[in-house]
Amino acid sequence: GFFDTIEIDYEDLQDIIDDSLPETEQLLDFKRFSWVRSILLLQAGEIRASRSSVNRRLNTNFTNLPSVLLDSIMHSNELLEIDAKNSQFAILANMIKDKVSDDFVKHAINGELYEQLADELECDRNEAKTLIMKTIYSKAEHKNKIKDLMRELYPESMDIIEEYKAKSSNSKLAIAMQQKEAEIYIEGVLQSLHQLEVPAFSKHDSIIFHRRDLTIVRSIIEKVLNEKNIKLALKLPDG
Repeated sequence: GFFDTIEIDYEDLQDIIDDSLPETEQLLDFKRFSWVRSILLLQAGEIRASRSSVNRRLNTNFTNLPSVLLDSIMHSNELLEIDAKNSQFAILANMIKDKVSDDFVKHAINGELYEQLADELECDRNEAKTLIMKTIYSKAEHKNKIKDLMRELYPESMDIIEEYKAKSSNSKLAIAMQQKEAEIYIEGVLQSLHQLEVPAFSKHDSIIFHRRDLTIVRSIIEKVLNEKNIKLALKLPDG
């Protein structure tokens, strides 16, 4: 039903593709082919959606569009998006918050984890984000300076994280976080909005919706978080 509430200018999307990925003499341009195919499927009414049996994420050919194409559709339809600051690690912090007392939980839930590490590492936020991801998702036996620093800053949290990976694996930690994400955004927020007949779509750790529904969408997200005892610093669009 969400697609009945939006209009897509396919000629405009094709122009964006032509500007971003001009045709070349190359016989097989897989990236351009993929982008063109993605809009042709939508134009033909082929909306594909499935949930992973492993991490429970919802995957669709709409939300998997290249960001420049999805951004164009959102702009022309006055669609907004709400997600959480440093969402993945904020979710992880909620999973361990009753077991630790160091600052990892506070920094992650408040959405300032990347900034805190950037200060410690004397680098920019994006570089800090990349380094944190490589560290948290690395194998338990992997050693490096960033992991040592994080152990120094967040000893209890890092002990729990590394112990979990040692007993299972680094990939299972990522899956557990994605399953919690799906519990919040799909079973919680998206289903609640659909029950109220509010057109919306989920994109992993965010909700996409019409500007006119900002108040009710924010209310539902906050209600679900409260019911599940989850604390997140939301990134809210301008009203």
